Amino acid sequence: MSRRGTNASATEFIHVGFDHFKANAGHVSVSIKPSDHDDHLHVVEFQNTGPNTAMVPSAFLALCSAVLGKPVQWPMASVTHIPSIPGELFAKFQISFYADPTDAAFKALGME
Repeated sequence: MSRRGTNASATEFIHVGFDHFKANAGHVSVSIKPSDHDDHLHVVEFQNTGPNTAMVPSAFLALCSAVLGKPVQWPMASVTHIPSIPGELFAKFQISFYADPTDAAFKALGME
């Protein structure tokens, strides 16, 4: 994966996610072989909040999803958003918290 980008912080977060992918993808699925793929990750920020640490698990999930050919399910973006959700809508959510990026991959990709 090449390290290009206009924002050094964002590039670094994505690179950490890629390093985590190389080191831990085998824990998600033994069929993932990072060295068998040329990866290009293009990140577009829609909320204009700037780079943050959430980019690390996001990059890991994106790479796992692409290599496995499994779409990411619709997990909640952040536990901090819970209080802002109306109760009647919140009751319809399927909440899934995760401990680390590998755990997030299992849950977000619907794997057991």
